[in-house]
This record gives sequence, structure tokens and C-alpha cells, in this order.
Amino acid sequence: VDDGVSDASAATQKLANLCDNGQARHIKISNWNGTFLWPSTVTVTNPGVRIFGDQSATYNRGSGKQGWLTGKAGLTRFFDLGASRSTGNPADQWQVDGLSFRQASDAPARTIDGLCFTSRTNGPDRGAIIRDTSFIGLRDAVTAENPDVATVLASVNIEGCVFQGSRSALNAKGHIFGLRFVGNQCEQNIGNGGTGVIGGSIHGPVTITGNMVEG
Repeated sequence: VDDGVSDASAATQKLANLCDNGQARHIKISNWNGTFLWPSTVTVTNPGVRIFGDQSATYNRGSGKQGWLTGKAGLTRFFDLGASRSTGNPADQWQVDGLSFRQASDAPARTIDGLCFTSRTNGPDRGAIIRDTSFIGLRDAVTAENPDVATVLASVNIEGCVFQGSRSALNAKGHIFGLRFVGNQCEQNIGNGGTGVIGGSIHGPVTITGNMVEG
């Protein structure tokens, strides 16, 4: 529902449940128009799911832009990918593309996270591919949780995204083995103290190239 008033996260959670039950393999959010109010976290337990919309990445400048997933005040994170799963090692990728995240105007600045990977399997999940997605005015746009787990994600590929006015683009609180951060637009992000705009536990090959960084 794209009217900016109804709970769009509840409908998305129903699609997520279908994916976890093996009845679907993707979640499509038709965000070419309207505003999607997001009052609660959508949780997907199993990787191998593509979550996608209709947009390329966009900067939060100018009027008339629509299709935002808009986090309501009090929301902690838009998506919990992994649901703190403690069993299984399917070795599948997460994939997210074509979405745009921002906070509602009445939400305190930089209090909502975007995509959070929360597996506790020591598996790890094979990795995450995040493309053509916008993260505007969030706390940590992408996080790997659970620092006590040996490796939360084997690899993270972030490409062609926009990070603007957020605390961090990537906060690897839990361990990531490899990172590819390529062709992104990063403007006016404030950094997370000693962690920086990209930081945390990344202990494998890292490629950071072709990004536009300002402010």
C-alpha cells in the first residue's frame, strides 16, 4: 500500500513468510510511485531471497520524488535478514536492489537502520548483493550483527547505491570476510565515531573503487 498512511511493512511481511515457507523466492515492492509507511521491521529468515523494487538509486534532493520506504518514528530497522537463525548453512546469497529508504520527518535524526544481517549460524550466509538502492538519513544503512559469531557474511557486494546524510554506509559489527564497495554515491554522511562511514570487522579481500565521496 503506497498511500503513506497504511502499514506497508505488514503486507511485505506476508510475502516474507511465503519465502520462508518455500512458497516464493522473491519479494517485489512496486515503488515506482507513492510512499510506503514502514512502522515495523520485516523479518526474512532464509537467504536466497531477492527483495527488489522499480527504482534506480536516487539522491534526496528536489521535490516530486516518490516510491520511498519511509520508516516511522520508533522503528529500529527496515529489514532483519536472518532472524538470528542459529541452524542451517544454505550458502545462499541475499539480494536487494531498486529500493529507497528514508526516515519519516518526525523520526529523530539517524535512529533507524536499513538492512541488517543477523544470522548466528557460524555458517556463514554466503553473502549479500546490494545494488541500485538509496539510504537517506539513516543510522547505519547496512549492518552485519552479532560480533560473537565467527563470520556473519562471507562477502558483501554494494554497488551503484546512494548513501546520504546517514551515520554509516556499512557497519560490520559482526564479521564480514570480503567487501566490494564500487560505484556508489556517498554524500554528507557523518561517520560513526572511530568506526567511520565504512568500518567494523572486515577481515578478507576488500575492493573500494569508483565511488563519489563528498562532505
